[in-house]
Amino acid sequence: MGVVFGLILFLLPFGIYALWWYLAGQQEGITPPPLVLGLAGIAVVMTVGLAFYYGLSRSIDRDDDYVPARIEGSTPPPVQRQR
Repeated sequence: MGVVFGLILFLLPFGIYALWWYLAGQQEGITPPPLVLGLAGIAVVMTVGLAFYYGLSRSIDRDDDYVPARIEGSTPPPVQRQR
């Protein structure tokens, strides 16, 4: 469900742009307003910045040991943090 929601959020701006283009009548030489381009640029910069922030904040600490997942029987054991 999360993948579908993420895919919808990813495709939503493209769909909105296509709808705008269709409603504009597909006139020759028509371009998006500067406000739309500015907001799109801000959205791209914020998305990339937040992706870097999330990736760096969710990474494992350098001092922690990596413990790979293991399955015993049919269910994984409860999570155990090692220090």
